[in-house]
Amino acid sequence: MSHQSDLISEDIQAYLAQHERKELLRLVDVEIEAAKAGRPSGVWAKMNSLVDPAIIDKLYEASSAGQKLRGWMRFAH
Repeated sequence: MSHQSDLISEDIQAYLAQHERKELLRLVDVEIEAAKAGRPSGVWAKMNSLVDPAIIDKLYEASSAGQKLRGWMRFAH
């Protein structure tokens, strides 16, 4: 793969990562509103790690709104 192809690939990966982050935050907001309205709600996530401060804050917000949070996290030593 050429250097230019590598850069395009990195740009696409960065775009997708940012899009996925925004979508995750949006979906948690939907669940927060459901919890506040007394409707069934919750978040289940499977990930390798969680280090994004915005996502961590959003999950705290969700928990404070009464959402059930469940997750599966894998850690490397």
